[in-house]
Amino acid sequence: ELTDILKCLSYLPLVVITVGILGNSIVFFTFSFNKSMNKYSSMVYLAFVSITDTISLFGWNLDYFLLINYGFRIIDLSRASCRISLFFQFVSLEISGALLSLLCCDRYFGIISMPGSCMSKLPFNTTKFALKWSISVVLFFTLLNSHLLFLPGVY
Repeated sequence: ELTDILKCLSYLPLVVITVGILGNSIVFFTFSFNKSMNKYSSMVYLAFVSITDTISLFGWNLDYFLLINYGFRIIDLSRASCRISLFFQFVSLEISGALLSLLCCDRYFGIISMPGSCMSKLPFNTTKFALKWSISVVLFFTLLNSHLLFLPGVY
């Protein structure tokens, strides 16, 4: 009886993954290719967040589904699959959090900068600045966590 409930619940992560992929794809394409929206710096950050959130959906959700229905997890298949899976889980969540923090800072400086003030000379609130910082955050956290791919861990 309990296993039947777990079997039914094990399909919920697949629903989460499917809805997440669809929703994040819509967000990415809307924020990236809509001419009225892609002039705002916030949309650049949110387009990057939609990508990283899509990647983060797979980690625990897919592992839970596979464990309940097939008796294994991706991280148990091999060292390579374990390293790659953990790398993407950590990196995607860290990038997402950092980008949302940058978005908040960008909005803050965009709101407090009045024309003519010293704050208005800061490079915030531009899509060029947002794109540079987004790419920098992705590269930084990818390099920061690259040790997960190469250093030996617990197996």
